[in-house]
Amino acid sequence: PQEIIDLFTPAIVNVHPSLLPKYRGPSPIESAILNGDTKTGVSLMKLSKEMDAGDVYSQEEIKLSKTETASELYEICGKIGAEMLVRDLPKILSGELKGEKQDNSQAEYCQLLKKSDSILNQENQTAKQAEQQIRAFEIFPKSKIQIDDYLVVIKTAKVVNSNPKNSPLTLKFADGEFLEIKTLLTPNGKETTAQSFINGYLK
Repeated sequence: PQEIIDLFTPAIVNVHPSLLPKYRGPSPIESAILNGDTKTGVSLMKLSKEMDAGDVYSQEEIKLSKTETASELYEICGKIGAEMLVRDLPKILSGELKGEKQDNSQAEYCQLLKKSDSILNQENQTAKQAEQQIRAFEIFPKSKIQIDDYLVVIKTAKVVNSNPKNSPLTLKFADGEFLEIKTLLTPNGKETTAQSFINGYLK
């Protein structure tokens, strides 16, 4: 409630892992990876009644290599956020650092992730989109696909434009490119290589 927020002066300060007003909401790290962004960042902001819409005190940009997993990016953002608090919180408390209003016309929102988001779709996704999803949903809800009789979690994979003859497990996607599966979780939850999965379950 706004009346509770107003009790704190000069503000309740929040660390948000995106370059606001982009990715307001609960899944900014996953969304940046899922959408193949080349950059993201961390924002130090004033808590407001409207979700992630408060004034922004400072931001730090992070360049993305398009290989980061969610857990790696959480760690990077956490470290940068902590450094920003140490650097900027005293200035906020003293009144030296003032927040700037966000441009609400540029706001983009990300959604709460659900278990049902985890299924990879070979008919509707490109191989690149699937690979990005695997890295984005590494923590939750993970990325699953049906292989014969087994619904498995894909842990790591690589996009290839043709079906490599020496690869034990590849999946073709909507754009005609392939996802070369490197590691996955077996139905009993054990992480294994694609070759070991084939040897243990498909032969």
